[in-house]
Amino acid sequence: MFLKHLFSYICVYCVYSFKTIKSTQIECDPISNTDFGRRFCFIRHINDGIIQNVTFKPNPIADEKRELIFDNCTLHFLPLGIFTNFPNIKTLYGWNIKLKNLTKEVFRNSKELFVLDFSKNNIGVLDTNTFHLAKSLNQLDLSRNQIQIIHTDAFTGLEQLKMLNLDNNKLQLIPANCFKPLIQLQTIRLSHNLIKMIPTELFEQNIYLHGIYLNDNAIEWLYGELTFRHLTRVNEFDLHNNPNANLGCCVINAQSIDIRNTNSIGCYIGSRTRRVVANNNHISYIDSYDAISTNLEYVDLANNQLQKILNLTRFESLIHLDLMNNTMDDIGLNSFANMHRLEILNLQNSGLSKIYFGLFSHKSKLKILDISYNNLGNIDFQMFVSMTSLLKLHLDGNNLTKIDATELRKIFPALSKMSISQNNWSCQHLASIIKYLESNGIALDSIDSTKNTENIKGIPCKSNDESQIIENPVSLKESDAEVSKQKSVLTNIPGGIAYDQKLRLLQLKYVIQNTIESANEAGKKIENILHIN
Repeated sequence: MFLKHLFSYICVYCVYSFKTIKSTQIECDPISNTDFGRRFCFIRHINDGIIQNVTFKPNPIADEKRELIFDNCTLHFLPLGIFTNFPNIKTLYGWNIKLKNLTKEVFRNSKELFVLDFSKNNIGVLDTNTFHLAKSLNQLDLSRNQIQIIHTDAFTGLEQLKMLNLDNNKLQLIPANCFKPLIQLQTIRLSHNLIKMIPTELFEQNIYLHGIYLNDNAIEWLYGELTFRHLTRVNEFDLHNNPNANLGCCVINAQSIDIRNTNSIGCYIGSRTRRVVANNNHISYIDSYDAISTNLEYVDLANNQLQKILNLTRFESLIHLDLMNNTMDDIGLNSFANMHRLEILNLQNSGLSKIYFGLFSHKSKLKILDISYNNLGNIDFQMFVSMTSLLKLHLDGNNLTKIDATELRKIFPALSKMSISQNNWSCQHLASIIKYLESNGIALDSIDSTKNTENIKGIPCKSNDESQIIENPVSLKESDAEVSKQKSVLTNIPGGIAYDQKLRLLQLKYVIQNTIESANEAGKKIENILHIN
């Protein structure tokens, strides 16, 4: 009897559930059925976690719909029959709908589907043949999910796919052959994952790749020459922020290469390469496939271990060159001779020990020059006469005591900003420099901390009043005569130590007297200097 009642209860529950599911229908929102929205279908506010058996309400203009958007929904699984009810859908969007799984049955009859975007969801696994029925798919965006596993045959059937975005997932391992079906692939995005290794054959069949983005991973091993050497169409290659990479030497013939912070020790420039960003590495050499590279325009090698500039001298098309914080010992007269297009040159802390006449010849296009922190004791601005387009000049952190500021506007007619901090300026000379810069419309870039330090406009300087007093020829003449007189008397006093002490006290006495006599004059000079500030 009990079993009979239980069976009856189950049958009633099933019938009730079936009727409930059957009566639930999805339809496009009212705006989608107007003339304005004929090509779109917005499905809003569906919050059923399991909606596999829910049906679509018939739509008289369903054949005209080209885009289907799930908006503000919660769908752990996609409903079946999407493409049966909307056979001409080309774009399907489902951002942030809490989607957990994609099944191949969802894409039945999706012969027109061109763009699929399910970013910002909770998808964890891409199963075998998931997209097998979406043969016309061109763009697939699964970024910002929780994907940890990709089966080898997950992308089977996507021979037309050109863009695959898997950024911001939890991938650690990628099967070596999983991209093999993607023979038309042009852009692959794998950044911000946990990938540790790139198999050498991963991109073997993707010869049309234009963009490869592997930045911000945990890559420990990458054999660049075997993995990328066959790719001849790459425009952008991004590997930056893989600090544990055993990259060795980067070998890829891409137009733009970003390998900053990858533990690289060297870099080869391809014949197509225009831009190289390789700062914060251990690079000690840079070379090219060809004897002369005519395309390279931008090179950033800041914070490396470059010791020789020789191989860079042949890159004649350079516009931007950053060699900051290297220790090169061969910067000579002809180091930049062939770089007639240079607009930005950063030699901060680069081992530049001396500037030769001719070092910066033919640099009429140069706009920014940084030669700071090189311990240069003297700079003759006549060495820069060709820099008629210079806008910014950085001279900080050298050992400069004097420059002829009156030449600046004549030599650099376009100069708009200059930095001269952390040098050995006297306050009087610094005041004259600042006065000239201000009167000629040249902004001063101050970076120094002036706490408890004499300064003008935030730039430290040393007061030269004491040296003026000591070197006053009239005062010293009188004091020296008196010291000599007393010295002859003290010579006959026994005791060498007492003699030295008394002599030093006598010298100090006359210095103090001279200081008092010159106090008023020194005070006036200080007032003039502070008045300028």
